[in-house]
Amino acid sequence: MDDGQSDRTPPLPVEPTAGEAGSGESLASGEPPDLTWYAELVGKASDEEVLETFQRDRDALLDAIVSTMEDRFLPEMAKGVDAVVQWNVLDRPGGGEDTFQVKIHDGSCATTRGAPDLPRVTISMRPVPFTRLITGQANPMKLFTFGKLSIQGDLALAARVSRFFELPKPVKPSRGA
Repeated sequence: MDDGQSDRTPPLPVEPTAGEAGSGESLASGEPPDLTWYAELVGKASDEEVLETFQRDRDALLDAIVSTMEDRFLPEMAKGVDAVVQWNVLDRPGGGEDTFQVKIHDGSCATTRGAPDLPRVTISMRPVPFTRLITGQANPMKLFTFGKLSIQGDLALAARVSRFFELPKPVKPSRGA
């Protein structure tokens, strides 16, 4: 029976289902989730699916991403860095952007939603490239080269930022089904 949507793939879930990777965390549980399961889904999804999910569950996803950055911070990779890195995720429905900051100081990392401090570098991008970047599915230098990531401020710091965090391993899209 054709419901008129047979070719439409449902949006990605924001919570792992039984049998998926991860430890069963919910983005709404209040506990920092392991986003590995989400990275696996993003690696297999089309840009349209990623965008639909991100826009539908934007606040929960951003909260989950920001809350896990401190746990994924690699202090040995950021030795000598004292900086505020600001991220702007563009195209908020209704206009505007979402902003969060990562403050790196003395081998520690603290994150906050909003922009309370003057950043040394600001990185701005649309939802799909942002999602692919933070899930280990995109190379930041390629995103910058192709105009999918813009930088204001310290370019040398921006080039190093992704190395300060343990990102999920890239997932190769499955061939055939």
